[in-house]
Amino acid sequence: MDRNERIFLSLLGNAAAGTKADLPEDAASADWAGIFRLASRRHVLPMIVDAAHQSGVSGAVPAPYAAQAARLMTVQTQQTANFLALYRFLHNRGLAVMVVGGLICRALYPQPDQRISQAEHLLIPPDHIGRVHEALLEYGLETDTPEAELSLRHTISYRARDSRLYLDVHRYLFPPEADADGGYNRFFRNVWTDCLTQTAEGVPVITMQYTDHLFFLICRAMLHFPGEFGLRQVCDICLYAGAYGEQIDWERVLRQCTAVNAVSFAAALFRIGRVHLGLADIPSLPDALLAQEQDEAAMLKELLGADRERSEGNSYNTYEYLSVLRARIEAGDIVNLRISGSSMTPFLCHRRDCVTLQAPDAAPQKGDIVFYQRDDGAFVLHRICSVHGSGGTAVYDIVGDGQMEIETGVRRDQIFAVVIRAVRKGRTIAPGAFWWWFFRTIWLALLPMRPFLNRVYSVMHRNTV
Repeated sequence: MDRNERIFLSLLGNAAAGTKADLPEDAASADWAGIFRLASRRHVLPMIVDAAHQSGVSGAVPAPYAAQAARLMTVQTQQTANFLALYRFLHNRGLAVMVVGGLICRALYPQPDQRISQAEHLLIPPDHIGRVHEALLEYGLETDTPEAELSLRHTISYRARDSRLYLDVHRYLFPPEADADGGYNRFFRNVWTDCLTQTAEGVPVITMQYTDHLFFLICRAMLHFPGEFGLRQVCDICLYAGAYGEQIDWERVLRQCTAVNAVSFAAALFRIGRVHLGLADIPSLPDALLAQEQDEAAMLKELLGADRERSEGNSYNTYEYLSVLRARIEAGDIVNLRISGSSMTPFLCHRRDCVTLQAPDAAPQKGDIVFYQRDDGAFVLHRICSVHGSGGTAVYDIVGDGQMEIETGVRRDQIFAVVIRAVRKGRTIAPGAFWWWFFRTIWLALLPMRPFLNRVYSVMHRNTV
């Protein structure tokens, strides 16, 4: 971690805590343009700009970044006001709606509207979607989800036609397709009976009780890591734990984290908050989550380095990161991975889709998407097209869904993970779904015709499959 990143983390932590950053003596000579560029990409620019002002280095804030921060805060203020007006409208209609994440997390910050949210989030009972949908349309919101699919989606996105408001309505907190193999929703069966009322921006809103809400934030972070999980979420979770630590049932949090293999993930997250952001006041945090020996370096490198890789084309240490990911999987963790590259097109597309991986609980089969490491160290995510032999001596032929060239002779010991579900174009696809079956069987059988089919797909390129 370089000096600019240390200054960035110091400013972010102090903005979240409402304190003045203790910057190094040579801070004036730092690359401040690079610090603000990083802040903009991590969607924390208003917090960093304000912390820089509070720390006496306001002269280092370039005018364009100061103006951008002011605009973002104005937009967030408008979105918050619009959301609260919508919430009152739905509540007065007698509709059961629960605020999760977003607004509740922003209320923890000294300056709530410095914490930028892309959308607001409401949880509703699954069978209430028809009534809620009608009310949202009446209020002036619109959605791209066909009415016939409302009861098939676990999340429906809405936007206002004439105001700054983006809303995600959740029938379930997590994709229900994953519940058959454990899933997260099983931990939230009593979310409506155990809910409570909190005040946000002076308005009482219904939300989850403290233990449920913290565990939800941890699960959502792990599900979205590394693609949509960032330092804002680290701040959210640490501030929430700090504010409500005395009310949280930490034994239940630890028990549930153990059940979903999230203990090491949560421990690394809390360590980043305590050590690198200075958010240390978390009452009653269990020893297992304090984990002084926990190595958070890989997670922090991803949270900081992913910006350079995505925005500037400079790769962070992918081999190191994937090696840590492999170790997590082999230790029993279930992890998520954003798709990189085009070899699994048209099923999975670069940077659009992600997959959930776990260690194989049985011998990999034809049609499985597996994650393996070649002898030269390269990590590959492709599909098995044939199996030779059985048991530990089995040898596999593997090919990408967008490729013709088959890689032969992959050994069983090289395969360390199998894909158990995918998020494709925003929808969760798991065993039993049509597209899961299609690419596992029909598309694989059409391997000799792929040059022609890929040409057709490239010409059409409508993302309709």
